[in-house]
Order: sequence, then C-alpha cells, then structure tokens
Amino acid sequence: MYIINAKLLIPIAFIHSLEERQKSKLLFSNIIKYGNSVVKQLNSEGIGIVLFLYRNATNAFFEEYKDWFYGYTIEDKNFLILSDNITSNMLRNEFGCLLSLDLITAFSNTENIKVLFE
Repeated sequence: MYIINAKLLIPIAFIHSLEERQKSKLLFSNIIKYGNSVVKQLNSEGIGIVLFLYRNATNAFFEEYKDWFYGYTIEDKNFLILSDNITSNMLRNEFGCLLSLDLITAFSNTENIKVLFE
C-alpha cells in the first residue's frame, strides 16, 4: 500500500506545473484533485494507495518549507505559490525519492496533470 502525503504531492504538482505551463501558482483544491486523480487511477489498476493529507502534517510541511512555498486566499480560494527562486530541478533534488514505476506513471499521466489547471 502506498501513501501520498503533502511532502510528496505538493512538490510533484509544482514540478509538473512549472514544466508543463511555467506556472508557480496553483489552487490548493486542484492539488488535492490531482492527488485524488492519481489515487483513482492506481486503485482502478488494483494498486492500493491513499491520499493522506491531515492538517498537522500538512501545516508542519509548510512550516518546514516556508522559504519554498507560501499561500494566500482570495474570495475563499486558497492558492499555493512557489517562491520565485525555486526551480523544478531544486524541487526534484530536495523532495526526490525513489518512486515506483506505478507512481511515476500515474503522477505523469496527462489526464491527471490536467486537473491542476482547471
């Protein structure tokens, strides 16, 4: 069974956002939809996976990486912003881990990535 948490999901979402659209701002709700889309795909393939974003761990992630990411709210929409000096290579180096081929494939699926930009 795999678990996707904030420390995995958010950097991967921004890597794809930077590389696909050169965007450093994402709606937090779209990041969650992206995670759910990955989970749905893998579960449909018989691979056990859950999206686990509980408040304390997510807040701790943002505190630890406050120089990397910050957020703001406009009209009840929560946005996450990647700090100006952060690149996709920096994200890979900091958050890179050995992912299974299943996870790499699901996170890179163009249909899953599309939900980041809805």
